[in-house]
Amino acid sequence: MYKLSVIIPFKDGKAYISRFLEGVSSQSLDKENYELIFVSNNTTDSSLEEIRTYCKKIKNAYVYVFNEKKGSYAARNYGIIKAKNEILVFIDIDCKMTSEFLVKLYDLFNNKNINAVAGKITLEINDISNEWEIYDFYANLNNERMLQKNRVATANFSIRKDIVNVIGMFSEFISSGDSEFGERLASNNIKIVYEPNIEVLHPTRKNYESIKNKLTRIAYGEGQRANKEEKLRYKYIIIYFLKAINIVNLIRLWKKMKKHIKFHCFLIFAFRFTGIRMKQIVSFQRGYLDTDSAKYNL
Repeated sequence: MYKLSVIIPFKDGKAYISRFLEGVSSQSLDKENYELIFVSNNTTDSSLEEIRTYCKKIKNAYVYVFNEKKGSYAARNYGIIKAKNEILVFIDIDCKMTSEFLVKLYDLFNNKNINAVAGKITLEINDISNEWEIYDFYANLNNERMLQKNRVATANFSIRKDIVNVIGMFSEFISSGDSEFGERLASNNIKIVYEPNIEVLHPTRKNYESIKNKLTRIAYGEGQRANKEEKLRYKYIIIYFLKAINIVNLIRLWKKMKKHIKFHCFLIFAFRFTGIRMKQIVSFQRGYLDTDSAKYNL
């Protein structure tokens, strides 16, 4: 019978460890049927030691240190190399598995026609009056919507290891390696099944700084990818500029936010958000030239 290898890359994950492990402890699947593979990537806080302590107490739980190359996709690839089992399960340290997460995956992969699965990522809003949380809730980590463009988020993604052995591992960009991987699967006629009952919980980003870090990191990774694929740099710069001045998108955001925040707060948000979009242009160019990668490994 096949088993699962759960791969969790992390960097400075102290704020999330207890919540993540709470989700692990709630799993109904027998521990003999899965292994946990934690991969530290340039961790500077105490999270590495905390996870090491945990892994010493739990059967089939391992922690590795991979600092040779910065980035979560490089860490995931290292986890793939270390994985012993047939099904690779990717999840992030800031997620929490629901109690039936692993057993439902286990049952689903009994179907030999299933090769890859994208599960539901439920974003949790703590403060409904926080415009940054509302934006993150509506804009990010929607696997169902991403799959319409053959993209996937590795916060909740599983695949047969045999498939990875054939098409290759993640491209080790600073960001967007999962999107490229999803598109590569589609180009090889490998279908990703969306399964909303396989669910993880993910906190929303709560302020300007965290949203800025995410979006500039994405732009940097897309720049790296555009360079690798020899795509025209200025085409993407124009696309980012058009995103920055997209009034229609801001109107849509206001319709989602107006029940919860005041109009003057939204105007401040819109001004700062437009500034982030402009910063993405700079980040994309740096990624295309592959400079300052350490800055975007956030």
